[in-house]
Amino acid sequence: MGPISSSYLTDSQLELTWQKNVNHYSSSTPGNFTVFFEDNESNALPLTLLVVPDDNKPSLTLYTYNITIPAVATNSATISLAYFSNTAPTYYACADFAIYNSL
Repeated sequence: MGPISSSYLTDSQLELTWQKNVNHYSSSTPGNFTVFFEDNESNALPLTLLVVPDDNKPSLTLYTYNITIPAVATNSATISLAYFSNTAPTYYACADFAIYNSL
């Protein structure tokens, strides 16, 4: 966990944009981008919020999707993006934030 970067309301929409730095696509074993949510104040398992199939778009392609912030008020949460290419190591990007019922 790192420093809290932002705070959001429960059930609000968040636009995520990420870049595919290197295209590791393979038509025989296509991977995916998966977005996970984790409440760092509980022992709950990470929750999968979004799965985007990998495609053969070139390196440096930007992807933009909306997610709904879970209805879990917490002072410490993490959104993680994993690129499971199935042909290279898994790549991760994370952001720590808080979720409130009202600001």
